[in-house]
Amino acid sequence: MSSYLWKKKVQEPEVQLPERDARVLEKYTHKMKRFDEMVKVCCCWIGYDVLLEFIPIFGKVISLYFALSLYRLACQCDLPRSIKRRMLYHVSIDFLLGLIPILGILLDMLYRAHSKNARILRRFLYERARQGAIKAESAALDCFDGERSTKSVIQNKCCYQLPVFVLNLQHSLAVATAVAVAVAGCWYYIVYEVMIRHIVHAPNTLPIEHLKTTGLQNFFLVNTIKHHIMQSIDEIAHIISSHLSIFEDTSTRERPAKRKAMEAVKREILQLKGRDDASTAAIAILKNQRDALFLCSNSAIESVREQTADTFKRCEKGAIPNSIVDSLLQHALKRLKVETTEEVRDLWMLLCATLLGKLTPGKIHVKTGELFMDIMEVAGNDPFSEIQKQCAILIILYAKDQPKSVDYACEKMVRLIMPMLLHKHAAVRVKGIKAMEAVLIASPKGLHLLFEYNEQLDSQPVVPSLIFDNSALVRDNLFIVLGCLLCSWNPRDRYQYGDRILPIILSGTLDDLPSVQSTCRESLSNVGRSCTQDLLDADIIKEIPTDDKQIITIGLKHLVHMCYDHSVVYMLQGITEFITVKQETGLDSLKLFLEYASADDLVKSIKKIVHYLFIAFANHTESTTKDKIYEILDLILQQLPSPEIYLDALLPRLESKSLAAETNGYPGNVTARVVLAFLKHFVKTVTATDSIRKRILASINRPYLCEYIDKEKLDDLRSDIA
Repeated sequence: MSSYLWKKKVQEPEVQLPERDARVLEKYTHKMKRFDEMVKVCCCWIGYDVLLEFIPIFGKVISLYFALSLYRLACQCDLPRSIKRRMLYHVSIDFLLGLIPILGILLDMLYRAHSKNARILRRFLYERARQGAIKAESAALDCFDGERSTKSVIQNKCCYQLPVFVLNLQHSLAVATAVAVAVAGCWYYIVYEVMIRHIVHAPNTLPIEHLKTTGLQNFFLVNTIKHHIMQSIDEIAHIISSHLSIFEDTSTRERPAKRKAMEAVKREILQLKGRDDASTAAIAILKNQRDALFLCSNSAIESVREQTADTFKRCEKGAIPNSIVDSLLQHALKRLKVETTEEVRDLWMLLCATLLGKLTPGKIHVKTGELFMDIMEVAGNDPFSEIQKQCAILIILYAKDQPKSVDYACEKMVRLIMPMLLHKHAAVRVKGIKAMEAVLIASPKGLHLLFEYNEQLDSQPVVPSLIFDNSALVRDNLFIVLGCLLCSWNPRDRYQYGDRILPIILSGTLDDLPSVQSTCRESLSNVGRSCTQDLLDADIIKEIPTDDKQIITIGLKHLVHMCYDHSVVYMLQGITEFITVKQETGLDSLKLFLEYASADDLVKSIKKIVHYLFIAFANHTESTTKDKIYEILDLILQQLPSPEIYLDALLPRLESKSLAAETNGYPGNVTARVVLAFLKHFVKTVTATDSIRKRILASINRPYLCEYIDKEKLDDLRSDIA
């Protein structure tokens, strides 16, 4: 027997493995040596598998991951099910052994699951190449099943390095350990999880005396159960008060003791969560310890201030009296102004959002509402972007829960949003746009502030400037929100405030990005459908057409008609921009707007339109600008009832008084040049009648025009008319 006690490595049978099997076996053996047999120390092999045991929890998870990767590598050789089961068995035992603290490291060194699997794989592959799959499977498993004697195993050249009795001991110890771990886990779950939770939540159903009769009086859980059952609210308040007494000194002295005291306070408050009277207990603790916690928030230690803000948030259980809400908001406002750490300010903002959720929707005291708005103002101007995002979220929640308060202070709420809409970070601007939507849905009365020059911020109108924002995400969200506003408002607000929003959405259809263009078209379509529904509700139309395009066109024409006076002025001002890109965008938007305009609206505003087109033509520097102006003139001439209406607005500019007085704001030669260009385009576009020819010839045959324009250009126009 002693001659077979130690097993020696021998040469493999002289059999040629298939290329795939040889490659997998070589790769598996190489990885196995790194995991199990990297270094030999005192007759024991040590690899990565043992080293990972020194990392608690995560080390064993990583080891299991690599073990399964080795198993998947071996499965590439088409192993039978019994071989796979045996390999997984070894991996499982290795994992369970590693869960045992300290002793698991030694057991892992002895067990070496990857070495066992490598021997099984090697034996199976060589036997399969020599005798076939069935005999190979039996031969590979025999060396571990005990079906052969130690002598036969050695004679069949299985590569053992440990004594057989040690191998059997390993198997027995592994099984016993696995059973012990399973039993301990079940005992923990039954005794601790079930019993403790049951007693804590229903303390009267299982008295402590009953536990003593069951033999658990010496078990450590009895004291824990007593602590949970017997502790009253006053006792908890007394314990918290004793811990908070150390914070009367707000300096950085005794830092470790203060940190431990705050952690103890948090533990006591967390215990309230499992009580049946959790809400009552939390409010009582908040009332009793509010001033002491306020003092903690003034501590010079950053971690204490942070944990204090978090503690306030954890105390918010159920309904809270308004007096406590106001005091917390006042203190939060104070801390937001003086707090130097961004993370702590963020916690105070989260607390404010939590307090807002405790209030009754639609019912808020004036003082409480003003406190919330003051907090929003401070947070909206915070230099830290995350605080401004939290401010936007708070505004959204406030506008949804308290629409009456927003309507009462609508202009103030809009001013609170402006710093976020002008922020340098695109993510903050997007949040600001969402906050703008919530506020304007509650009350659109403050919309005009977003389209006016802001003296306080020294900035151009906010919303028009966002049309040319560098971020496509900002532009996309802007057009989505503006479309939603027009669809969400009632008909009165839709047509009262739509004159400002409609031109913005129209300009978005000309964006450089197709995705933004698509967003604007979808918004316009939704607005058109809403306006058509308004016509049906007002009994102006009897039924909605079946064609969706016709529905959208009818609705947009109605909206343009209702918003025409203010919208056309806004859009005409846009075509006089000195920046070419903005000017051309304004021209394209104006053309799209006039496509939906009625003939009556064009007639009453033709002089104003011609005047602004005159200015744009006089200042243009690009040929594309000139072409866009001519396209608008063509559209106007098509929609006017008579071309002579256009001449009525244009020809008076050639009168001597107008040219001499420079009433157009330009020198006489510039005025004559622009009018002559418009007339030449008019003659080419319109089929001129005799009356039209006579009017034009009478205007250009005046002798004083030679002082302002070349005679050759006048002759060219005469020849075109003839």
